[in-house]
Amino acid sequence: SKATSTKLSVVDDFKGNIDAANPKAFLSNSHVSTIDADISKIKIDAFVQQSSTRFTLTNDNITSLKSSQITFDMTTGDDQVFNVGAKSDLWTDLSTLSDLLNNGTIKSGSGNDIKSLGLVAVANQNTIAFTQANNVTNRVTAVQLLGTTENMAPAPTSNSDVYVFTKEGRQISGPTLTDAEALELLVPANGFNLNAIYRNDYANGSYRGSFSDVKYFSGSPESPTGFLKESASADGAIKNIEFFLEDKSFQTQSNVTKATSNSIDAVVGVKINDDFQATLNFAEEADLDITKVSQHMASGLRKKSSANSVTTLSFDASVLNKIEPFSVVFEGQKYSGKIIFPKSFDETLTIANVILEGLEDRFTPVLKKKDGNAGFDLSLTSKDGVPTSESIQIISENTKSVTQQTVIVETGIAYENFSADLGQLKLGNGSVVDLGTMTTEGGVVGNFTVDIINKSGKAEITIKTNVGTDTFRYQPADTIAAATNILSKRISVAKDILTIQELDGGANDVDINFQTNIKSTTTLSDLPEEELLLVLEDTSNTKFSVDYSTEPVPGLSSTNFKLSLKSAEFGVYELSDADTGQSIATRTIDKDGSIIVNDLKFKVSGTPAEGDSFVVSKSFASSLKSDNIDDMLKIAKFDAANKSGEFNTKLDALLFGLSKHVSSAEIYKEAAEGSKIAIEEMIDKFSSVSLDTEAANLMQQQQAYQALARVLSTAKEMIDTLMEVI
Repeated sequence: SKATSTKLSVVDDFKGNIDAANPKAFLSNSHVSTIDADISKIKIDAFVQQSSTRFTLTNDNITSLKSSQITFDMTTGDDQVFNVGAKSDLWTDLSTLSDLLNNGTIKSGSGNDIKSLGLVAVANQNTIAFTQANNVTNRVTAVQLLGTTENMAPAPTSNSDVYVFTKEGRQISGPTLTDAEALELLVPANGFNLNAIYRNDYANGSYRGSFSDVKYFSGSPESPTGFLKESASADGAIKNIEFFLEDKSFQTQSNVTKATSNSIDAVVGVKINDDFQATLNFAEEADLDITKVSQHMASGLRKKSSANSVTTLSFDASVLNKIEPFSVVFEGQKYSGKIIFPKSFDETLTIANVILEGLEDRFTPVLKKKDGNAGFDLSLTSKDGVPTSESIQIISENTKSVTQQTVIVETGIAYENFSADLGQLKLGNGSVVDLGTMTTEGGVVGNFTVDIINKSGKAEITIKTNVGTDTFRYQPADTIAAATNILSKRISVAKDILTIQELDGGANDVDINFQTNIKSTTTLSDLPEEELLLVLEDTSNTKFSVDYSTEPVPGLSSTNFKLSLKSAEFGVYELSDADTGQSIATRTIDKDGSIIVNDLKFKVSGTPAEGDSFVVSKSFASSLKSDNIDDMLKIAKFDAANKSGEFNTKLDALLFGLSKHVSSAEIYKEAAEGSKIAIEEMIDKFSSVSLDTEAANLMQQQQAYQALARVLSTAKEMIDTLMEVI
């Protein structure tokens, strides 16, 4: 007998509610839900309660709104009025209206959209809600709609956790419980079976082949930083940061990886020092690809740099109609690419003439024709800036070409009367070139030319190579360093991992912060076919979303069970998964010798000994059921109403026809047997010869022949004798 839960399924609980994270359904009251046995994967997101307000409208209200406006009272006093009636030809329901507000089609009289107010609009049928995207500072105090004013209260503090249990008390996910908490929670009123026993052996791990993954984004005792992973080299010079923000919690739709204004509120920050800080606010980025957070953060940090690099690779006219591969060395990494030169100088050059392999996010390529069609120049300029003021090295693989590397550094020093110690260059081979003190006249030092350029009244330092292709890094002296943003740390990205590398032996401290209205996300996959319980704690201050799948998991639905006698004295049995060995339930045998666990019933007869165990397979084969017989009985008699059935009549006719054929076959068989016997007798009559008799007769004939021969021989001898006498 299967226990019937008094709790609603997540399918019914999380339906039709609305919140700022638009793709999900939400529940904001305390509740225990069941996870249906056919659900193979489930994801539960816990959100910090956002400052929000909502309006429930009648159909007449919606009609009136089509000629009205929505007013947002601002903390700054400059209230924003959105004339939604002026765009009434674009919307017929609240859902379409919320989309027009979110995408900026409908703006306030002062030209602002609700995203710039820090708001998100979400609608469902006759309800429209406005939620503050930033929980730190409320910019909107109230919303006015059709004469009704609703205040936006500050967001409360959330202390909620997400738990998943079997109905027998086996914990699958969530923080482990104390004895007192387990005693209070594991009661039938919460959906647990009467005999449920708390066990946390499989919490946050694997239960019957399933997998549990929990990330805490706002911090918890178990995992304070569930959104990223940090690692460092043994000497601390290299620090790697890997972000885990590709989760569907940060997406608007399940099949895309875009974070939009009506998604969740998340801000990522990376700080190296006061001059190099980068912040990424998801709510402010309409087309943010969240699978490339590392690239976004690296780009933001590089843009703070005062330095940039450009390198030019020159070719003569002999490269026409050829493909020239090249390699690039920059910031300790090597890249490759190729140039597809035109067949003639009459052809127009496009971006397709230069193919970059892995260089697209770091360089801007430009291929130009030289004056007088003397050849071509390929220039690569670094995107976003170069914090370490390193040069770019390009190496031609086939042709002889000339490379010029340039590093450009903007300073905050006035150009007029400029005179300062520039510092030094550190070459790729490890040697050092001292630039010394220079004025606006610049100068030449070894293989390098230095120019001081007037850039809007400030001095800009340009360092170029004259010959050679060795890389170099500009290290400014103190005066220049104080007036520029240059680091001794490389900022690079490889395989979506942000890497900060200290080059000069200094400290490599990097501060990372992450703020989001997502408190935690719990994912359970490959779930067994067993009804589970979802327990949400402190839901008055937290909102939850549930996303689930009922797609079957091939090969993971175990039907093998093991029943073991744990106590012969008290008749205590334990049911476990025979494949994983994990406990499913503990039961005491009833007076009929039966054990019932959910929809499974076991009956034990005889006198088993303590420690005995039995492996039972749950079969779903139709040949072992009575369904076919039941179906045959239903059509045994003719049903006049449905004009179907009459199975017995058809069966009798079939059997009668078969019996006639069988009887005829029997008669023919008997006749054939008689003919066979007669033929065999005739054969015996005409061909029955005894070899023994014939052999005896032959011997008699032989002996008679021999006797006759002796008689003739004797007679001859007698005649011969008589003749001699005569």
